[in-house]
Amino acid sequence: MADWAIATTCKDRVEVVLAFVAHHLEAGAGEIHLFFDDPEDPAMDWVAGCARVVAYRCDAAHWARLPSGRPERHQRRQGENAAMAKAATACSWIGHIDIDEFLDGPRALSEVLDDVAPEAEALRLYPLERIFTQVPPREGVVFEGAFKRRMSKRLARRLFGDRGDLLHRGFQGHANGKTFLRSGSAAKLHIHNARLPGGERVAYAETEAAHLLHFFPFGYPAWREKFSRRLQVPGTLESLNAREQAKFQLYAAAEAEGEQAVWDLFLELSCFDKRRQRRLWAAGGLYAPALDLRAAVGRVFGPEAPVPAAVPAPERIGWLTRILGW
Repeated sequence: MADWAIATTCKDRVEVVLAFVAHHLEAGAGEIHLFFDDPEDPAMDWVAGCARVVAYRCDAAHWARLPSGRPERHQRRQGENAAMAKAATACSWIGHIDIDEFLDGPRALSEVLDDVAPEAEALRLYPLERIFTQVPPREGVVFEGAFKRRMSKRLARRLFGDRGDLLHRGFQGHANGKTFLRSGSAAKLHIHNARLPGGERVAYAETEAAHLLHFFPFGYPAWREKFSRRLQVPGTLESLNAREQAKFQLYAAAEAEGEQAVWDLFLELSCFDKRRQRRLWAAGGLYAPALDLRAAVGRVFGPEAPVPAAVPAPERIGWLTRILGW
């Protein structure tokens, strides 16, 4: 049966990192290569001793292997770290995913990889994007929720109105998927694909039997930070296509109005009331995985490991829940 590894450059809350590691260890990962972008990340103390986890402290010594040192853009750092993990892995496959992406599906990934045709060097896994089915707290990490599948423009418009035109396949995050590559391939792993030394893409297989649960976002603070951080990086907007620019400008306009406008935009884009859930379900686009991340963290790291508090039942959230019908 095929063995597989994952490579991830991470900078997130300890609860997220532990959930990511616990989930993928229990999913059968042969190796988890975690590159801590912050060399003082407290999550390192939790994962460093885990079997099948290789933790890298991305300090000056780590980046000294590159002639130019630490890359300024995080995408370049991700790519260099993925190349390092690919060179080091003993597994026959390696995937490059983010810390908020969790492998899932009706079949074990090892079985799916076994079925990939020999002529295909890579397997593409498509994402499902997280939605909140009740109003979450304004602070912290939230494990509860469901996921939406990639959707048509027509359904995106039904769910989001005119703003659905700004969401590629109805997603705030990427809809392109991520790559698992045969570790013996000459190709290099990039953010969403793999390319051979000449620049051409490798031969791909695709599957519906495995996918990525993209926790975009893990909560309101994570959602806000993703948009604001990218807007602060010089050249970000200019590097995006017109639709993506308009999406970021939508956030920037809300931020200019103040905190309540940002929160209202978050509710509009990330939180689904019962009416929108029914529409999504009727279109076959609602997915509720059988995940218990708190239990997985407890099994792997013990009862003292940090996990987010459970979100209270909808009827206890207050007036906004009642008005929205959640």
